Amino acid sequence: MEGKKKWEYCTMVATQSSANRMLVVTFLRATGTPEGRSLGILTLGAAIAQLGAEGWEMCGFYTVNFPDGAGQQFYFKRLMD
Repeated sequence: MEGKKKWEYCTMVATQSSANRMLVVTFLRATGTPEGRSLGILTLGAAIAQLGAEGWEMCGFYTVNFPDGAGQQFYFKRLMD
C-alpha cells in the first residue's frame, strides 16, 4: 500500500499594474511560519513557468482587492519528498 501523499503549498500575489508589477511568493510551512521569496521576475507568465519548473502545480486563483487596485493571488502545491 502506498503511503499518504504529503503536499507543500505556496502563494504568489501579483499586483495589477504592469508598470508597477510586484510578485511576492510565500511558502506556507507546517510550522505556521510563512517564508517569503522574490523570484527576481516581473513577468507573470515567466514567474508561473519558473514555479512550474520547480515542481509547483497551480491549484487555485482569485482576484484580490487592494486599496490602489485589483491584483491576483495564485495558489500552488507540490509533493513533498
